[in-house]
Amino acid sequence: MSSRECPLCMSVKSTDDFYARQTRCKSCQIKTVTARRDITKKFIKEYKEEGECCVCSYSKKNNNTFTPKALHFHHTGDKRFGIGDATANGYSLSSIKKEIDVCILVCSRCHAEIHADDEV
Repeated sequence: MSSRECPLCMSVKSTDDFYARQTRCKSCQIKTVTARRDITKKFIKEYKEEGECCVCSYSKKNNNTFTPKALHFHHTGDKRFGIGDATANGYSLSSIKKEIDVCILVCSRCHAEIHADDEV
């Protein structure tokens, strides 16, 4: 059975402990991906917490039951990917920020009204 060294944890492990085409061992790869996702989720949550609905002004400032989950990113320009999918699909934070630049924040109610004409 062959073995390799993980450049992150410096452990020598069986090649079965590595994903195909990955230099890090499975354990280190999972930790790296989890850390990146946590950073992205935190950024998106903080962005929404400081924002407000562009239509009705729903925000933390004017609603004591505010939740950032009620704010959605609505694309006003070319959509390359959905912000909600970005975390799960491993997009970089810089790519997510660029995608947010072509979006407006709207609450779930206003977002539904924007798309009401789409559902005929």
